Amino acid sequence: SIVEKMNFLGIQKATARELEDVVGLKTGGPLQVRLLDDSANRIIQFYRSKGYLDARVKNTGKSIITYKDNNTKAILTYDIYEGPLITVDSVVLYGNTFTKDFVIFRELEFHKGDVLTPDNLGYSEQRLQRLGIFNTIEIRPLEDDPALGNRTILVQVTERDPGLFVSGAGMSTELGFTLRGFVGATYRNLFGTGRAISSRAEISDKTALGFVEGSFNVGYREPFLLGWENTGRINLNYSRQLLSKYPDSSGGYIVAVDSSQADFVL
Repeated sequence: SIVEKMNFLGIQKATARELEDVVGLKTGGPLQVRLLDDSANRIIQFYRSKGYLDARVKNTGKSIITYKDNNTKAILTYDIYEGPLITVDSVVLYGNTFTKDFVIFRELEFHKGDVLTPDNLGYSEQRLQRLGIFNTIEIRPLEDDPALGNRTILVQVTERDPGLFVSGAGMSTELGFTLRGFVGATYRNLFGTGRAISSRAEISDKTALGFVEGSFNVGYREPFLLGWENTGRINLNYSRQLLSKYPDSSGGYIVAVDSSQADFVL
């Protein structure tokens, strides 16, 4: 079967030429029935990318096809509901009992009057997830009226416990016998602002040599540096590490390295 023609019913916000380029089937080309549902989904995604989030194709599957000339030709008819253009009337936050409102608002990629699309919805969710202070995030229009274009957008979150403490200990036969231990703490939402501090200490006791290695790290993260959409992080590190052991007549001596380092990462 050859696709003789394509019809698009109910269209006002797009042209037939635009939709023909979207569906993945070509006039004059072979009919591929397995691609019919995919072609309908392509139309829906096209409309949603323009802000018509309620768009749908009302007929699906083989109901799209009308055959003629002993099934050698096919006419494809898509019955489309475009729906209204969805714009942002206002934004409502729910669930942030500790986190400040401005922390959420600054991560959103849409504002009052903007057209709402899957891209700015998805990117807003990614930016909020990146903060690491929420367990769940849901962003959606609050109203369900299909005739209403100017809608209130609900941003609903559940907050994660901002504090994290970890510790551990162990032993090995490295250089005779070695005891190890570490302890660390992180707080990811200072005063509800999305800022974070962290620290970690590690100790390694080379008991056969009577030498203790250690390292200590303190970090601070600023998620919206100087009002810009950039994350800054400061790390302060100190470490003392065994370099080598040299034998001598008195039983040997140890060479170790103490190092201090400060990093700023943008």
